[in-house]
Amino acid sequence: IRSLFGSTTVCFFFQAEDGIRYAFEKLESIDTKITENFNEVAEELIESLGAKGAVSAALAQITGFTDLKALLPRSLLQCAEGFITIQFDSNQELYGMGLVWNALRRVLPAEAVEGVRGMQLLADGKGAVFDFDMKFKKSF
Repeated sequence: IRSLFGSTTVCFFFQAEDGIRYAFEKLESIDTKITENFNEVAEELIESLGAKGAVSAALAQITGFTDLKALLPRSLLQCAEGFITIQFDSNQELYGMGLVWNALRRVLPAEAVEGVRGMQLLADGKGAVFDFDMKFKKSF
C-alpha cells in the first residue's frame, strides 16, 4: 500500500486475530505450577481432539470466538459486520478528507470507494480512519 499512496501508509485492524494473539501471549506467561493442575483434563482433550484441535478449541473459548459469526470481521468505528477499519496516515497535515478520497479513487475500483463508511480525520490532522467493506479486500 505504501507505494500506491506515496508517503502515506494504511493500517488494518483485525479484532479476532488481535484477541487470539493477546490470549497466546497471556497463556505463555502462566506459571507451570498453575498449569500442572490442568494436565489430566488437557491430556483427555488432546486424546479427544488432537493437540492442534485442543489448543485451537481452548483459544476459541478463551477469546470468546465460539461460533463462526463471531469471527466475521467487524469494524471498530461502527461495529459494522463485514467491514474493517482502516487508518490512512500522512506525513503532512490534512485540512480535509479530500486528499484521502482522491488517493482512494486513484487506486481502488469506484464501487470499493463508494462502500467506504464513516471517514473521520485523526485528531493530529495527519490521517483519517474509515470503515471498508471486506468484499473489496482484494482491491488492496
